[in-house]
Amino acid sequence: KRQHEELIASSRNAAMGEMISMIAHQWRQPLSVVNTSIATLKVKQELEILDEQTLNESLTQIENTVIYLSETINDFRDYFKPNKIKTEFHLFELFEKSIHFIKAEMSNQNIEYNEDIDKTIILKTYKNELLQTIINIIKNSLDAFHEAQQTHKILNVSAKHKYNYVTITIQDNGGGIDKEILPKIFEPYFSTKSKNGTGLGLYMCHTIVTEHLHGKIHIESVDETTTTIINIPFEEIK
Repeated sequence: KRQHEELIASSRNAAMGEMISMIAHQWRQPLSVVNTSIATLKVKQELEILDEQTLNESLTQIENTVIYLSETINDFRDYFKPNKIKTEFHLFELFEKSIHFIKAEMSNQNIEYNEDIDKTIILKTYKNELLQTIINIIKNSLDAFHEAQQTHKILNVSAKHKYNYVTITIQDNGGGIDKEILPKIFEPYFSTKSKNGTGLGLYMCHTIVTEHLHGKIHIESVDETTTTIINIPFEEIK
């Protein structure tokens, strides 16, 4: 039990490192917008062509960007808050937040993102743990695209209510996983990444889904396509 708890702690530390990297991606473009706006104001002021409309528009853009950066801090802070009670939420909103965290990196890699989420699905479970799982799996897809250098990158996500459970599917065409490796991917410290892989991300996902959400997680790979399937049982659904 102690070893298991130590692995979970290591997994959370690794996830925090990943999230810091995501913050850098999230902030790079907005900070560039602020810097450009300020530079434009300075140049126009020096040339004495700064008019009131340009000043107001630039200040409004800077203000909105700063608000966005502040909201991003709150999102990441909430992400690491431990859940002590189950909360109700729409699943599609959770996906919106997960994509919000990593949309900058997806844009940089020119990934085609397709989403098919049943908007009627309301879950009552540990929200942040499920969010962390979704982000971790999608981040794995982005890493796979980066290493495989795929020309046409496609990421498909879907969520459907089936019988007594909800099925969440995340699929990418980032090169696939060798069939000999598949049985080991949920083992701690096992990584398919060529470098910088801790081998704790999928272990954490498996622990969250099976022990906290009382569900099942399965990964299958055919040719260059990898599909992650998460089933959350009916008792976790409103």
